[in-house]
Amino acid sequence: MLPTRTPGSPLDRLVMAVLTFLGVGCCVLGVRTSGESFAWALSAGLLPLLYWNAMRARGLAGWAAPPLFLFTAFDGAVIAQGVFAGIVVGGLARSGFFFAAFHHPRAGPNRLPVSVGQQLILIGVSMAAWVELGTPGWRPWMALVVSLGLLAWCYRPMFELMVEPIMRVMYRIRWAGSGRRMFPPRGPVLVIANHGCWFDPMFMGKILPRPMTPMMTSRFYGIWFLRPLLKYIFRVIVVPDVQMRRDAPELRDAVAALTRGECVLIFPEGYLQRSADKPLRRFGQGVWQILKDCPDVPVVACWIEGGWGSWCSFKDGPPTKNKPRDWGRPITIGLAAPVVVPAEVLANQMRTRFHLMNLVSAARIHDGLDPLPPFELPAGIGDLEEG
Repeated sequence: MLPTRTPGSPLDRLVMAVLTFLGVGCCVLGVRTSGESFAWALSAGLLPLLYWNAMRARGLAGWAAPPLFLFTAFDGAVIAQGVFAGIVVGGLARSGFFFAAFHHPRAGPNRLPVSVGQQLILIGVSMAAWVELGTPGWRPWMALVVSLGLLAWCYRPMFELMVEPIMRVMYRIRWAGSGRRMFPPRGPVLVIANHGCWFDPMFMGKILPRPMTPMMTSRFYGIWFLRPLLKYIFRVIVVPDVQMRRDAPELRDAVAALTRGECVLIFPEGYLQRSADKPLRRFGQGVWQILKDCPDVPVVACWIEGGWGSWCSFKDGPPTKNKPRDWGRPITIGLAAPVVVPAEVLANQMRTRFHLMNLVSAARIHDGLDPLPPFELPAGIGDLEEG
């Protein structure tokens, strides 16, 4: 299993620089040796630059890298070499602009022009170096290094990009609210949401601007063909599918993930919605225990609208059982602005749970819905000691 990297970390930026350098070098040598047809084919690099999600653009670069190596190493069609080289460089540039602009300790509204300048300087330096020093015989080896580097570095966005066409056919996922624009670009963040269907983690992964570490029941983790994906690609935190337990190691795993600066997704109800008249159940103690150990972590509350009633929800029977598949089903996710739970609220676990329930309920506004009736503490509970 590859080590976990925080997006925008020095390692991430270094790998980005090296791969971009080599990718542009392939393009320069291709233009020198193959001429005008290769140069025109490089315009395919505009495709990932137009992609709205930087992580998916990186996945596109990963998928284009193996064909680039094959066409280059075995002297394939010049136009094909140019197309795949352009997609690789365009995907790296799209991802590089994003991480340089927003994944920075002092990210601000003026950071984007600086990041674009950094990328252009990198491309310019690499072009000058390969024009002066490069030789055509190096191009297959450069393509091989780019391909292996991208396959090792982009395995997760590559898989997500492969699944995305299926999700686009089944669901039309949209987001609303200030939470996505204000989403913490780096460092720990806890995302909480209601839980209407099995595919809720996939919906969230589609709209969140950075990789997430979801908490998932062991019911799916135990399926043999899903386990490698969940363990090695998505690095899920496994929650045992039992009702009563004395120990909860998954809470320690979640705290450890937040300590590493990851984005953790949790459905605090710990339970799929079972009826339309109760869209949000009382949150469990787990979310309070996580925040008690990480009190300064920002919380992004979300409301997923459209999951209830889908093929993988409990409406009209158990998920997927004798139900028509979803085709083009609209899913809207409202994201509230990130907040830090006040210390006086965290001092009491029941108050924390009700406070977070009201935050998730308020996120319905971004979906064009009215909030649920306020969740209020039963009389006397607010005066109890924590725990």
